[in-house]
Amino acid sequence: MFYPMFRYGGHHVSYLLSFIGKTIKINRGGPESIVGKLIAVHADYIVLLTKDGVVYVNTHHIKSITEGKTNQSIGRTIGRTGYIVAHSFHDVLRRLTKHFVQINQGGPEKVTGFIVEVGPDTLLLVSGKEVIRIPLFHIRTVSLARRDGSDDKSKDDSQRSQGQRSGGRDSGSGSGSQASRGRQASRGQQGSKGRHGSRGAGAGAAPATSDNAAVTISAPL
Repeated sequence: MFYPMFRYGGHHVSYLLSFIGKTIKINRGGPESIVGKLIAVHADYIVLLTKDGVVYVNTHHIKSITEGKTNQSIGRTIGRTGYIVAHSFHDVLRRLTKHFVQINQGGPEKVTGFIVEVGPDTLLLVSGKEVIRIPLFHIRTVSLARRDGSDDKSKDDSQRSQGQRSGGRDSGSGSGSQASRGRQASRGQQGSKGRHGSRGAGAGAAPATSDNAAVTISAPL
């Protein structure tokens, strides 16, 4: 369902319907500039298919629309390409209750979390340990988000843990090898000293025998 005479910038822009299926750019630059294929036009929001998935854009925050060739390419999209058909942007938000979403595309007001409740004027979002209440008018875009951050963190922690265990094994192996070399060196030194000592003792015994023989010869008859 669509509304061909919805308002954009104070003017009727039913011509947007002719862009359905084409790639357009919403806003000229900044964090809220979006490039995507226009797939639906509704009363107060439009639906874009971007390289990151489906994005619902509040038309009250559209400052410009660029048609034709853009600097970005959509390429292959991620996830499902189905979208919510609703009577209003407020209804889209309400249907995304209990889903993990991204509010706004960029800048300091970008936030991800679970939509807990959508009231007449505000939205309640749980982001990590924070509970955030956002005025609906200040929500420029909304899209389903993927929770990859926690998975990446657990992978990093696992890799660090494996690296530490591997390092511990290598360290233990190195210590054992050093200890073994130390014992071998100690045994070699002791054996060498023993052999030198034995040779020294044998050399000292020979002169003693010679002295005894000399005494025997010089004794009076």
